[in-house]
Amino acid sequence: MNTEPIHSHEKYPMDRDKSNYLEQEFYDLLKHDNRFFELMQSRSIDGISYSNLDGSKDAWFSSSLINLLRSETEDSPTSMHWLSQRVHPQNLDTYNKLQQIQVEHPSLPSETTLSFIGKNDTVVRLQMSNFTIESEGKAKRLLSFYSTQISDYSNTAPIAASSQLTDDEGSQFLFEHSRIGLGFLYSDETWGSVNQELCKILEQSDDQLIGQAFHKIFSEVERYQSHKMFNTLYEGKYKTIVFEKKILTDNHKCKWLKVTLCFISEHLRSKFRFMVNVEDISEHRHLENKLRSKENTTGSILTLV
Repeated sequence: MNTEPIHSHEKYPMDRDKSNYLEQEFYDLLKHDNRFFELMQSRSIDGISYSNLDGSKDAWFSSSLINLLRSETEDSPTSMHWLSQRVHPQNLDTYNKLQQIQVEHPSLPSETTLSFIGKNDTVVRLQMSNFTIESEGKAKRLLSFYSTQISDYSNTAPIAASSQLTDDEGSQFLFEHSRIGLGFLYSDETWGSVNQELCKILEQSDDQLIGQAFHKIFSEVERYQSHKMFNTLYEGKYKTIVFEKKILTDNHKCKWLKVTLCFISEHLRSKFRFMVNVEDISEHRHLENKLRSKENTTGSILTLV
């Protein structure tokens, strides 16, 4: 992930009365709302902006976004006016319409793809994901993530993508479009909801997964081990449990997976009780083993010498 937002004001000095407080708010937001943190982990993000929606246009930009779009002669930006000037003229109407939608119909989230003017007047295509943040005692904020990797689902018109959503629907959007495997389990430890990335990793359809017991998917996890892990979470001993497991898919393909289990609700009326995060780390494991093998071979040669 190439965001580089930390201490970006040291490289690009900003007006302390305007942008620095937004930078601090942005980090506070990540601490208290893990939906955005999960999204940042699951996507290739090339820039971030965090701005006011109260008419002041105050904004904070990550250094990576500034590097991507600024010209050498510009001062460091502290206003959304700077970003609007970097939008390609052909996309300016779309951008303005999107901003108007965010103000008049706050929703979570909206997404579209726009062209911007980058360094040396080059055209940069960016996927722009927007989230309206509302918190007590503060004006509404707009959090935007920018990515040079364009997904198929981001090419919808901004009005269609920005139709008003409830928090549940917004969370569902993040769930469906996350680039890591995500699933929710019922209290009996069976799958109740899975996203397409999880299906892709496990090489099974959602129909095959939903209703299936968690431990049966991971062939080397015994029933008693699985139940013990979930009981540990339910009792509050740990907030999350992380383990790595090798599985054999139905297509006889070996995969190494990093699995994170989270307890999400103790409310009896809650539909789901646990969340599962699955990452395919097979390539990482392969490289790690290759390097270890190389180190062992080198060590043996040195010993012989």
